[in-house]
Formats: sequence, structure tokens, C-alpha cells
Amino acid sequence: MLIWGGIRYTTSAGDSNKVTAPKNTVLYAIVGLVVAILAYAIVNMVIDKFIRVIIHPTVKKEPR
Repeated sequence: MLIWGGIRYTTSAGDSNKVTAPKNTVLYAIVGLVVAILAYAIVNMVIDKFIRVIIHPTVKKEPR
């Protein structure tokens, strides 16, 4: 979607009616990527915390 929005923005030839939709497409694509990355990070963190508590409740994870 990010690439498609960029192509549409480039081919809009400065027409203000045609520029708004591609800008929104790029914005929503970026927001979607951020949401997906945050969801992955949160799920990974929660799973890591639960697995550590369930499998080895007294063992602490070593720093990387």
C-alpha cells in the first residue's frame, strides 16, 4: 500500500483532488505498519514473561 500510494501521489500531477487520497493511503500504511510492529512486540514480551514464570519461576534471564 505504501508503494501504491507513492505511485498514485507521483502520478497525480499536482491536482489537489488527486493528491489527498494517495497521501491518506501512505499515512494509513505507515500507521498500519506501526500497529503491526507494536502488536508483535507486545505479544513477544507477554509470551516471554509467561514462559519464564511457568517453566523456570526462579531462573532469571541473563542480559544480552
